[in-house]
Amino acid sequence: MTALLPRPADGEAVAPLSVVALVLDFVVLALLFNVVVPVFENPDESYHYFFAQHVSHTGTLPVQTADTAQRGPWEQEGSQPPLFHLLASPLIRWAGADLDPDTLWYNHQNSMGHPAVAGNENRFVHPPDREGWPWHGYALAVHLGRLVATAFGVLTVLGVWSIARRVLGGRGWLALAAAGLVAFNPQFVAVSATFSNDAAVVALATLSLALVLRVADGDDDAHAIPRLAIVAGLAPLAKLSGLAVTGFALLSLAGLAWRRRDARFLARSAGPLVMATAVLSGWWYVRNAVLYGDVTGLSHMHPGITARSENVARWLAGLPAELEGVWWSSWGIFGWFTVLLPEAAYRAISAAAGLGLVGLAFALWRPPPWLDRGRVLWLAGWGAVVAASLVRWMAITKGGHGRLLFPAIAGLAIGLTAGWRHLAGRAAALRPAPPPDAAVDRVFASVLLAALYGLAVLCLAFVVRPAFALAPAVARSAIPADAVPADVVFGDGLRLVAAAIPDRVVEGAPFDLTLFWEAGRPLERDGFVAVRVDQLDVRWTHTVRGDFERHDPPLAAPGAAQLGYPGRGNSPPPLLPAGTVIADRRTVVAPRLATPGQPLAARLSVHLYDQDRAERWPLRDARGADVPAGEWATSLAVVPTAALALDRPPLEGPPGPHAWFANGARLHRYARCGPVERCRGFRAYEPDRAVALAPGADAATGVAWTVDRDIAEDLALFVHLLDAAGRKVATFDAPPATHAPFPTRLWRAGDTLYAPVAWEVPAGAARGARYRLVAGLYRPADGSRVAVTDAAGRRFPDDAVPLVTVEVVAP
Repeated sequence: MTALLPRPADGEAVAPLSVVALVLDFVVLALLFNVVVPVFENPDESYHYFFAQHVSHTGTLPVQTADTAQRGPWEQEGSQPPLFHLLASPLIRWAGADLDPDTLWYNHQNSMGHPAVAGNENRFVHPPDREGWPWHGYALAVHLGRLVATAFGVLTVLGVWSIARRVLGGRGWLALAAAGLVAFNPQFVAVSATFSNDAAVVALATLSLALVLRVADGDDDAHAIPRLAIVAGLAPLAKLSGLAVTGFALLSLAGLAWRRRDARFLARSAGPLVMATAVLSGWWYVRNAVLYGDVTGLSHMHPGITARSENVARWLAGLPAELEGVWWSSWGIFGWFTVLLPEAAYRAISAAAGLGLVGLAFALWRPPPWLDRGRVLWLAGWGAVVAASLVRWMAITKGGHGRLLFPAIAGLAIGLTAGWRHLAGRAAALRPAPPPDAAVDRVFASVLLAALYGLAVLCLAFVVRPAFALAPAVARSAIPADAVPADVVFGDGLRLVAAAIPDRVVEGAPFDLTLFWEAGRPLERDGFVAVRVDQLDVRWTHTVRGDFERHDPPLAAPGAAQLGYPGRGNSPPPLLPAGTVIADRRTVVAPRLATPGQPLAARLSVHLYDQDRAERWPLRDARGADVPAGEWATSLAVVPTAALALDRPPLEGPPGPHAWFANGARLHRYARCGPVERCRGFRAYEPDRAVALAPGADAATGVAWTVDRDIAEDLALFVHLLDAAGRKVATFDAPPATHAPFPTRLWRAGDTLYAPVAWEVPAGAARGARYRLVAGLYRPADGSRVAVTDAAGRRFPDDAVPLVTVEVVAP
């Protein structure tokens, strides 16, 4: 095999202290992740803990049952190979941990599997008396067990560095860069601070690759071969994917023996590996065969809830999107698949990786002196094995995650490093005085390591930590002046002091709000804060049929309640400190408008929901009176993603305004389109041209508004049908509406609003009689009308804009 060539000549060396510093930086990051992420907030962490606790207390491994309802708190992880759990169990015993799974406090609104949902990232609630500092009991055991994973992470980083030195021509700075690409990958750091077996199999896979290369280079076979036998032989005891590690190591040794034409070498190297695997890991597979009739135990591993359907076409159709999730989660999706990096970060990482792969392709086409193409292809072969195993796993269960690619992380890191370095070298060669290769290596590695370390730190500080932080305490004086006062009390003492809510939101888009809570005393009752945005009175139509008729019967479009504990799900009411105001910052998704293209006034309500009792908490207002609905509410505007166009359906014709109001509103009038139920469009219309209609005829006229500047007052709209003498025949007087109420105080510069005005010709109208439909705005407090002018600046009489002139004809 060309991959197993003799080691290239060493390039520029890097001081051992640089490698030590890299490892220490990685350990610091892993320790910070360990401290910041609460216990059991990494994927499957609670299941692995209960597995290890069972081993610690009983000295035996869990026995899985075919009935998933009867299995222990370790769930499917009880079918995992036990290497990590055997190592962690003494720490549990030393910590004196004995966690009853029934005492875990689940967040039943956790967004597991839906990372795009903001808030509720925590799978569990973490009482400070049980999990706070100083750690004790199960919390101490979990944090100590995470250190075992960190130790495996250190071995992985060192293994990548060793492999990179042998693949990248002994160039020390490039080897350091490749190791740093692994050490400072935020997802790898998180895996290395997780109570699970993932870090173990990654380390054993990486060390196996490093030792195979050491054997290939003929370095100290007397020690390298036994070490390889132990490392690769233990891999199947770490995870089922470790079987592939052993198999690939054997295949590599066979290829090396074939290249050397040395059968004795194969026996001398592969023999110990087979024996070590049988002794170190084989017993567990024999146990599976005896207990389950299945050497892998997969038949008893996965409950139906995680099993795939057998619809292959559906799985293939969704595979590209799922693979994108795998790629993203190989860099940073935290919690139980709940915490995302900003999307821009994924796009930037993907672009950089794509650039690195392009550079690698050029480097493989014409390899530079420092790159061993054969070994890169060998690493790529291992990566293909791991990727194929993952796809196969994804075909069986809904468990795709980027960390499952990490047994091949060395190949990816070295390949990207080689690609970027090749492009950097080509760019440096274009300079009038190209720097030496050693200088390019040093600058390239320094920039890459600094960028990666910065990414990891920023990720920890601004993504991971906020997701699991308790709701912050604030002084009353810090509540924003524009927050809406509430001063209502839920239950036995949870006061909603105020709410900072935007005055308008975009349909279908997330928006932020802050609720300010104060517990008057220690609370015992549990409950979720429910925020709901309702669209009320949609399909509103201005109706001019007499003083007593205002609009058609309304149709409500209630929104779905979005539930969560305060503090993004981390601070349930029983954990709120008495007498302290806390800021409950949450993200809510605005509903899609029931009236497409039209803004409306919506109702945002807040209530407390007791899930155990399936009921709302009672609510009292500031005077102590009960609020029957049990909810506090305020209003906000929901606006469309795109404003209504005045020259497109349902409006047709010139979009120019016909009347200018002094407050910045402009009115556009559109012609009668016939009976309301048959209206499909409105054409621009000049009111001086009379429309012929029969007595009692139903009709509709379109009224559109555009807004030049914000309107800060509530105004009413009047639409009057006047006879030839100017007397009112029918009227509409109410706040303006689109297809739903939309008070003028919510109108903002740039808005475009539209509503039909339904009206009818008086049934007793005489032939030849004329009527005029006019409209305007007035102030309800004093009845004064808002001045309005035409295009020439002439004020309309009585500040009433003519809409339609009607001449009655014979039926």
